[in-house]
Amino acid sequence: MAEPVVSKTFWNCIIRTDWPDFLDVLTFLLEVTGILFNALAAVLFFKKHIVGPRVSLILLRGMITCYLLSATVNFLATV
Repeated sequence: MAEPVVSKTFWNCIIRTDWPDFLDVLTFLLEVTGILFNALAAVLFFKKHIVGPRVSLILLRGMITCYLLSATVNFLATV
């Protein structure tokens, strides 16, 4: 009979003691500014009332809202 194969651990958890470092702070600042700019763009696009092609304006509002939600979820995943 063949001997059983013993698997070795591929991933190893490392305890971080030097948090926050430069990249963590930079990521945090970029995500916060992304949330603020997306919220500002959403407010400005939702306040604008243009008589004209409504479909493109609705699509643009939806796109800005999706970007805002994406930035918020990325921020919550980091924190």
